[in-house]
Amino acid sequence: MPVRHRPSLRRWALVALAAVALLVAPLGSGVARAEDGYRYWGYYEADNGQWTFSQSAPGTTTPADGSVQGWRFAVAGSTTARPPRTIPPFNEICGKVRPVDGQKRVGLIIDPGTADDAPQGATPGQVTATCVVVPTAATGTQVLQAATTVRTDSSGMICGVAGYPATGCGDPVADITVPSTEPAVVASPTAAAGDVSHGTPVWAWITVGGIVVVLAGAGVVVARKRRTA
Repeated sequence: MPVRHRPSLRRWALVALAAVALLVAPLGSGVARAEDGYRYWGYYEADNGQWTFSQSAPGTTTPADGSVQGWRFAVAGSTTARPPRTIPPFNEICGKVRPVDGQKRVGLIIDPGTADDAPQGATPGQVTATCVVVPTAATGTQVLQAATTVRTDSSGMICGVAGYPATGCGDPVADITVPSTEPAVVASPTAAAGDVSHGTPVWAWITVGGIVVVLAGAGVVVARKRRTA
């Protein structure tokens, strides 16, 4: 059953307002800024090699075939964007996964953030890149759910991805200090997720055809031996 994405009117509204402010905030100075913020999973969409914070909730966003989606766990305020730290092109993520009628391929980057972003006692994992195969009507939430486990709160807000973090959900963090720029990282590729078994690839039909030919040939040989015996 799809997860609802009708965030709580209080906490998620504050998180969203902080995130929307990222769209107009000046970036690139490299100077850390101190402010109040939130610790949460941000939802991003790739656009011409750049991450853009999605202005729509993942449950109401329908990624296109060939698109790249990103999730980043971070502590962020209203002046510093914290997108995934890598943005590989779609062909690098999904180039080896063939298209299937009625399905779409979406590149998915999951960035659990840094140790400084982590809640107390938690350790972030590696940044991963996954090609997700889902029905063409699948939303951003369903793409994420097809790739990994997702924890939400009662209002449907994304709280944990792949078990991280184990607790908490969009919690406020006082007096945060985050850099306005971060060094890039290399994502670890993972096996394709979702409906990757849908349909039969061409190589499978070739293999089956070859087996049929071999068996047919063996049958002819056996029949001839019986006639000459």
